[in-house]
Amino acid sequence: MMRDGEIELGGGRIALGGGTLLAGGAVAFVVLLWLAAFLSGLAPWLGYVDKTYRDASSIGLSVAAGTASGGGFGPASFAFLEGQEVFVDYDITLRRGAVLINVLEYAGMEHVLWQTVATSGTGTATVRVPRTGLYRISIEPTVVGGIGRGYDLDIQASWGARWP
Repeated sequence: MMRDGEIELGGGRIALGGGTLLAGGAVAFVVLLWLAAFLSGLAPWLGYVDKTYRDASSIGLSVAAGTASGGGFGPASFAFLEGQEVFVDYDITLRRGAVLINVLEYAGMEHVLWQTVATSGTGTATVRVPRTGLYRISIEPTVVGGIGRGYDLDIQASWGARWP
């Protein structure tokens, strides 16, 4: 006689544990806990990146085609509420180039933040969300307005949103 949670395979019975269900419940609980902490302002961070960018200008190319190494985690797009302050905390080492930090509102396809960082150092870029909606945060190397020709730089940054 088979019981719930068992399957018969080749004449033998295999008991299936509730581990998968338990693990799924634990993940859902952690996500809900983080979401509650984010919405309350206790944990305002959404993501982090630690990358090195180098381009091909050193071999005479006029287009800044290059490579990136390193990694990060977290969403680049997120729904923010009117009045929240989106922030990007950064630590940048520039050997060539600059870093462009922008926040794009998808609905109007307009940039609510467009900031170029052209010197090495740490700082914070912030913008108050003008209306509730979906936004994209981008932290990328650029050759515009930077040091020398092309780009060669390190970026460590975290981003999120908080209530003022």
